[in-house]
Amino acid sequence: MAIKEIGQGSATSVELDADPGLIKNSDGETVISITADEKVGIGTTTPRQTLDVLKASGPQIRASQADNSVYADIETKSTGGVHITPTGGTYTGHTFF
Repeated sequence: MAIKEIGQGSATSVELDADPGLIKNSDGETVISITADEKVGIGTTTPRQTLDVLKASGPQIRASQADNSVYADIETKSTGGVHITPTGGTYTGHTFF
């Protein structure tokens, strides 16, 4: 599978040559996959939803504002709960079951 750049200037984009598309790191490990039914997996080659992020521990998603100085980390726990930890204030996070 190859990734090629098409266009020029501000119209430049990335095109995937394979279906499903796989983007690998320099070690040859798949880091992003795109399936024929338009699902994107980060850390998984078998995404089950439109965006599926797999990471064994620690936050899987960070939602950031402006310059990334204000954000909330979102983590799915091994127990099935979801933990959200925002920056700022005295709030230290909450786990939802």
